[in-house]
Amino acid sequence: MKKNVVLMVIFSILFVGTMLFIGYSIKNRNKDYVNKENELKEVAAMYVNLAKINVLEGKSADLQLEQIIRDGYLEEIKVHDNECTGYITIKKKYNQYTYIPHIKCGKYESLKQ
Repeated sequence: MKKNVVLMVIFSILFVGTMLFIGYSIKNRNKDYVNKENELKEVAAMYVNLAKINVLEGKSADLQLEQIIRDGYLEEIKVHDNECTGYITIKKKYNQYTYIPHIKCGKYESLKQ
């Protein structure tokens, strides 16, 4: 009986350790992509303000990355030598804008929000 409890404790510790290691590895691997997504939020806010884009209250609009690049607000978007494509969803609620980036770079793709 004691042997089974000891084995269960050891198995539990190994399982939790493995899950933590996997989670940390994924977080580290995606860090550069998340940083790029955050940068795109800032660029989109600047683009909306300078280009005087207006989204109706309670509505949303997609801003293509190609448009931002074409208009000179950003150079090409690359992470780890992977060229990225995508768009930024701009939502307006209570007169506040929210920017949600969606990028695809090689095998990485933003989570749907």
